[in-house]
Amino acid sequence: MTLMKCLFHRGLITYCMIVMLLIGCDAYTVTATPDSSTPGMPLAPYPIPSTVMPTAAPTLSSISFLTPLGDSIKTPTALPTETPGILPTLSPDEAKSLVLELTQGDQDCLLPCFWGIMPGETEWQNAEAFLSTFAYRVSYGAAEGTFSDAPVGDSFIAWMSLFLPEMSSTPFSYAFDVQDGIVTMVDAAILPVSNNTLSTILNEYGQPTEIWLLTANAPMDDVLGFSLTLYYAQHHFILEYNNWDGEIIDGKVRGCLSGEESLRLVTWSPEEELTFAETVEGLHRPRRPIIYDLPLEEATGMSVDAFYETFKNSTEPICLETPTELWPGP
Repeated sequence: MTLMKCLFHRGLITYCMIVMLLIGCDAYTVTATPDSSTPGMPLAPYPIPSTVMPTAAPTLSSISFLTPLGDSIKTPTALPTETPGILPTLSPDEAKSLVLELTQGDQDCLLPCFWGIMPGETEWQNAEAFLSTFAYRVSYGAAEGTFSDAPVGDSFIAWMSLFLPEMSSTPFSYAFDVQDGIVTMVDAAILPVSNNTLSTILNEYGQPTEIWLLTANAPMDDVLGFSLTLYYAQHHFILEYNNWDGEIIDGKVRGCLSGEESLRLVTWSPEEELTFAETVEGLHRPRRPIIYDLPLEEATGMSVDAFYETFKNSTEPICLETPTELWPGP
């Protein structure tokens, strides 16, 4: 794993799908005049422990596909005490079909709802029962840094690995923050499908609260990462687009997003008002200050409003340029 790629491996999620794409000439481009910045070194990824899942899973009893934009948030109920039923684990083909179906989205499960799991409402026992039918591996961690095959207490972090060999040679990873038995945050690597493109998200959820950029001033091992993150405070999620084909052109870093990037999603409970700094590293504790990311306007000279109006209906690759002197070395 190169240091350049580690630049974009935040928090507790390891990205497992890196899509290499060719950038065409027919694209929008914006650039900026440089400002002063403090260079630094990129962050290293966090390891994800795992244990093999059983070959059968409890039945899904009460995950509801909820619309997060409603007027109120349901009050979580106590975990059920009865023993759940058993369902067989899905085959690899069935798991792939289910994940693609889930990733394509559901109008009854708008973000921050994720795969029918609503942060702040869904009980982990019900979420785990559903996820276990197609999970490859799962493990649990406590705040003090210990790990186990089963959750310890009612508050923990759960990691799920999903293996889709036709799409990636390494598992996709998902992390769930559980507090008092309720899922409160999700940190997930998601598939790049049509309903997750920048223009589609801008049309579905409106203008982001903030947009942030992250890159470096030079490639490493011929790889230059370029990351753009949409932060939606009003809808309680961030969506990060990661491209590995950045270029240095005339003293500027140029990155293009065409809809085939590796994506990272963080969603959290609507009962929590979290800032970008509190969410960008997902489930990492303690929170760390923003060191490398820059607001879009500072990095490119383009405002959030201008970005939204320019690209909400774009059908071409979206290209941005930012001065190399704003960014740390690889």
